Amino acid sequence: MKRIFLLLSLTSLLWTPLAVVRGGEPSAIGQLNFADPLSLPDTDNVILVPNKIQAMAHPFDLNQVHLLDGPFKRAQELDQENLLKTDLDFLCYCFRRVAGLPSPVKGKDDLGWPDTGHILGHFLSASALLWRNTGDAQIKKRADDVVAVLAQCQAANGNGYIGGFPERSILELEGLVKDPSVHASVPWYCLHKVYAGLLDMYVLTGNKQALEVLEKAAGWIETNLSQLNDRQMEKMLGTEHGGMKEVLVNLYAVTGKDKYLKLAERFTHHAVLDPFLQGKDPLDGLHANTQFPKFIGLARQYEVTGDSSLAGVLTTFWNDVVNDRSYVTGGNSVRERFSPKGHLSENVTENTTETCNEYNMLRLTRQLFCQDPQPKYADFYERALYNQILSARNPSTGGQLYFQQLEAGRSKEKWGMINNGSATCCCGTGLESAAKFADSIYFHDGENGLFINLFIPSVLDWKSEGVTIRQENQYPEDGKSKFIFACRKPLALRLNIRRPWWAATDFQILVNGQRQGIASSPGQYAQLNRTWQSGDILEIIMPMAFRLEAFTDNPNRVAIMFGPLVMASVTGKNNRYAVITGSCAHLFDGFEPVTGKSLEFTAPAEEFHTSATTTAEKTVLFKPLLRMVNEPYVVYWNVQNP
Repeated sequence: MKRIFLLLSLTSLLWTPLAVVRGGEPSAIGQLNFADPLSLPDTDNVILVPNKIQAMAHPFDLNQVHLLDGPFKRAQELDQENLLKTDLDFLCYCFRRVAGLPSPVKGKDDLGWPDTGHILGHFLSASALLWRNTGDAQIKKRADDVVAVLAQCQAANGNGYIGGFPERSILELEGLVKDPSVHASVPWYCLHKVYAGLLDMYVLTGNKQALEVLEKAAGWIETNLSQLNDRQMEKMLGTEHGGMKEVLVNLYAVTGKDKYLKLAERFTHHAVLDPFLQGKDPLDGLHANTQFPKFIGLARQYEVTGDSSLAGVLTTFWNDVVNDRSYVTGGNSVRERFSPKGHLSENVTENTTETCNEYNMLRLTRQLFCQDPQPKYADFYERALYNQILSARNPSTGGQLYFQQLEAGRSKEKWGMINNGSATCCCGTGLESAAKFADSIYFHDGENGLFINLFIPSVLDWKSEGVTIRQENQYPEDGKSKFIFACRKPLALRLNIRRPWWAATDFQILVNGQRQGIASSPGQYAQLNRTWQSGDILEIIMPMAFRLEAFTDNPNRVAIMFGPLVMASVTGKNNRYAVITGSCAHLFDGFEPVTGKSLEFTAPAEEFHTSATTTAEKTVLFKPLLRMVNEPYVVYWNVQNP
């Protein structure tokens, strides 16, 4: 049997093809480099339906990129520790309860979010991603054990169903039964997390039992949906249903079974999609995180089917959210919903920027970058990664924020943890985010072109090209990065080096200490063609500076950034007063670095006012929002004439 390589994309299975060299020439299908240090899954018997839309940029397998010391590495290590401390019987309790199986733990009727089973799905995905990146055998063993428990529960259910709540909840949602004693508010959302975790376990770790369980569950889905006509289906999709379309398209891609693609197509929510096809925007007031997975699924459907009508919808949605509905952090939503378009500045209130939203927005951004590698996607990825994803994690415990508050006087206090009963939906997506920080730093074009998108300390082992590139820096404390090349033999590469949108002046590229005369502009790629040899050193210098970013709908409502970082000022708890009276042209002249504390600055209190009356304070303290832990802070300021 001819070997067919599985095409993977390692950000929760976005399935973008990766090129691999076989016998010195790129494979026609392309794929992973199955090599040490991990014992990677055998793909001899895995069939993948090739994409009809060919990718222009390809991510690297997680086993080819490894983090070096820095904030992302430390966050990943905390994630690993928390996964290893998780009580697996607690995770599996609700599944055993539904299946009528005895449980080693004593549960209760309401366990909160974990009671729906969604955290278990995130646990599987995060474990699969971490194993793929680190090779931690204990992580994989524990995840394999969970898959085995799910198989037991499914067998006890007898019809393919696998869930943490009675399946009558699905029928209740579909309007086919009314049983007030059985209710799960977002059942398909929770089931999707389990299905996605099973698929990740199969694709990333080679656990074949996970695929068997998932295919039986898909049979249950098929039986269940056969009871619904299109009108009933559309009504059901009005409730948050997660990435059901995406996981079914991916199941079709792995198995080659058309029935899964047909099931996926039934999860098209026309109430949201059709207005975009007609050039309209229906998002005002909609629950934000419900919408992102719909478009991630459409992106996969577009790649697999080649349906050209979907391409414009995807970019229109992305541009709409990023340009018109996102705050300075890259986050979006207030009280989980999209604000009315053109009124974002009026909606900096409580419960801004749900973290799940940015987990999904970064996944969609990555998909669109692979289809069309524009630097705007990489710029947004950096903005949201530092100022929302990393900023919403507790640097000491790995705790996760549900909301990152942007209203003045609020703070980061409600840190959810998977192991203390406070796990929310964002704790689940947070587990996955921290498990794959090694992803999306580098991409390649399938030939000899390399995209350098993120400045995260890491090592890229590009085995097929015979080159290892070590990136060292103190970024974002220092706006520069160094790349050290180790080549099997001299190698011609075309480097696409992202010049960030904020790098306005004196951006430099040096090779072995010599400045390169390469034209570039902020928010573009600087292209460097060169034959590299072992010992070559590439340096990128990006001087960081302060600047104001205003709302489009209100130029006098501003936030302060330093390089890629949103800067926050310490203030009093619940103090909503934040006013700038200084001249914006010289506003940063009085900023002074705090001795011994990187990225901390003082500014004159006579220009930055956190009180309507005169105070004894001479200065206010600024530091990156991602460095704020429990202090109340200010992000947005109102500009007034002195």
